[in-house]
Amino acid sequence: MATDKQKQKIVEAFLARLATGSFQDVALADVATDAAVTLPQLREAFDGRLAIYAEYLRRVDREVLAGVDAALADEPVRERLLDVLMRRFDVIAPQKAAVRAMRDSTRRDPLLGLAVAGLLATSMRWMLIAGGVDRAGLQGAVRAHGLLAVWSRALDVWLDDEDPGLAATMVAVDKGLRRGDQLLGIAGGMMSCAERIAGRGRRREKPVAAEGTVGEGI
Repeated sequence: MATDKQKQKIVEAFLARLATGSFQDVALADVATDAAVTLPQLREAFDGRLAIYAEYLRRVDREVLAGVDAALADEPVRERLLDVLMRRFDVIAPQKAAVRAMRDSTRRDPLLGLAVAGLLATSMRWMLIAGGVDRAGLQGAVRAHGLLAVWSRALDVWLDDEDPGLAATMVAVDKGLRRGDQLLGIAGGMMSCAERIAGRGRRREKPVAAEGTVGEGI
């Protein structure tokens, strides 16, 4: 059975290959070589490329959830969701090139896009739960896809956002959440975007124990 360490190395190797090309061009034999595992070990660990990417997304989810700011527990849901999504951008930042390559790959391949959208919808369910919105069934699915739309639009901004404070990205998330108030069921008061950007700058100055786990290890 593949160990957790081997699985992590496989994910790392896959993302490194993805960052230099496209999803379709990543050869599993190369991933196995880079991860120092055999093809049988790789097959035992994952069904294929999409399964490896799904594991990466799960790792991102876990790190974001582990870093939820308890100080925001009494804030409006929109505020909590904004914090959660901005933290997600922080977590995936070290893999920006791979994330860009995956986005571009899904745009060239509609079937891949649908598959990845399904994976991300699951991630968005967990982001909603972290933000205080926990719904099952059709309501949960609608909200998850609504938040996915917010995330996808903001992702395009983030990929070109060179500001360390991610001001443009935060504005995009803010606008998306405001547009999706009714769909997401998150109506409520919210501080101004300028106030949040200033507050985010202060929070980023504080060390966060879990911050580098996914980025450095994946």
